[in-house]
Amino acid sequence: MLFANEYEAGQITGMEIGSGTSLDRHAAEAGARALVGLGVNRWAVVHFPEGACACSREGSVLWQPSVKVAAGSIASAVGAGDALAAGVLLGLHEEWPMARALELGTCAAAASLLHATCSEGVLPASECLAFGRAQGFVTLP
Repeated sequence: MLFANEYEAGQITGMEIGSGTSLDRHAAEAGARALVGLGVNRWAVVHFPEGACACSREGSVLWQPSVKVAAGSIASAVGAGDALAAGVLLGLHEEWPMARALELGTCAAAASLLHATCSEGVLPASECLAFGRAQGFVTLP
């Protein structure tokens, strides 16, 4: 399994994925597929501020938008990618389907944004999911 943000995935694959208004969903998916082609044996997850794209070795592609978090509520983005990875890995460890694990990952990342440290905002899984679902999810471009 590999987790890479849009910049890291771009550096590894040579593809420009972008983020924000420049996010290219086709490039994000192609980047995730390319990472699998480079030897990832289970899932390649490319994440960016707007969400995440996961591609399996078997060719399945899943998308999960980010949680809506008001800009004024964000204390720091440090650790958000790690929180996303931890949430996904916890979900998979619990034998959840990847779609649910990705949702937990994005909810954990959103919760982490609310605190200045890289781990203080991470809540138990059920609380992360409740927070994310209460806030709602962004619409991917």
